[in-house]
Amino acid sequence: MNQTCPWSIVQQTAFMRLALVEATNAMEQGDLPIGAVVVNDDTVIARGRNRRETEHFLSHAEVDAIRSMPAASVSRRRTAIFCTLEPCYLCLGAILAARIGHIFFAAPDLLSGCRQIASLGSYSRTRVLTITAGLLARESVSLLYRHSPERCKVLFQENFNDYRRLLADEPGIRDRQ
Repeated sequence: MNQTCPWSIVQQTAFMRLALVEATNAMEQGDLPIGAVVVNDDTVIARGRNRRETEHFLSHAEVDAIRSMPAASVSRRRTAIFCTLEPCYLCLGAILAARIGHIFFAAPDLLSGCRQIASLGSYSRTRVLTITAGLLARESVSLLYRHSPERCKVLFQENFNDYRRLLADEPGIRDRQ
C-alpha cells in the first residue's frame, strides 16, 4: 500500500517551524530543546515539548503532543507528527498507538532514533507509516547545539563533525567548537 504525502513542502516547513517554537519553549524552561506538533488535514491539533528534565522522564515532546490530542478520531491518512528530533522507540510506540500515519523529523538521533525499527516495514497490513527526515535539520541541530554541545556529540556520534560544519555559519556556534 503506497501512501503519498498530502502536504506541500511549504506546509511541511510551516508545521516544522511550529515544532521548533515548541523546542525553543522547552529550552527556555530548562529542558533539551525538542518540540512536536500533530497535524490533521491542514490544522494543528496538538503541540508538545520535551519535559524530561523538568517534569518526568517519560515526558518526551511527541508523547506530550499525543496526550494533548483531541479524543475524537482523526483521519489517519491525513494525520502527521512533526518532530525536531527523530523519535525514539518510546515515542514511536505512542505514534503507532495514536494511529498517526506520517512522521516528519528534522535532525536524526543516531543514538536512539526509531528509523531502524520503523524501516522494517509496515507493522500490520492495515497500518502504514511514512517517515520523512531532514526537514529544517539545520535549525533543529542549532538549537540542540546551543543548549548542550556535549549532548550533541552523543546524539550525532560519528556524524558530529558533519553537523558542526553544517552549523559553521550560525552565530555563536564557532565560538564553542
